[in-house]
Amino acid sequence: MLLRDLTTGTAARALAGLGPQGRAEATALMASMRSGAGFANDLTWLRAGAGPGRPVAVPTLVVASPRDGSVPFGHAEALVAAIPGAELLVSGAACHFVWWGADRPRVAERITAFLAGPPGA
Repeated sequence: MLLRDLTTGTAARALAGLGPQGRAEATALMASMRSGAGFANDLTWLRAGAGPGRPVAVPTLVVASPRDGSVPFGHAEALVAAIPGAELLVSGAACHFVWWGADRPRVAERITAFLAGPPGA
């Protein structure tokens, strides 16, 4: 039921596109998710003085899928436009879960390289 709100297509098509491993991972993820902590973390971050008017001063990789039904792709584009030096990594995923697209190896490789830092760091 949750998947239908996370894709611009149909939940059945997004689920079918995950393949057996992706479906197993999605099931495990959904079974372990709990609501509320993310929003509380956002409020704590804002209370600490972060937010509008304070520039992001760290390398930023924005990962998004144009077929995400939960967060409009324009949000990712706006972040990249607003954060100096930010990079947009477009996922081919059929839903909000950008790591479950057919291009998962490419997405995972770029995220891993980004987290490893610049060459020679």
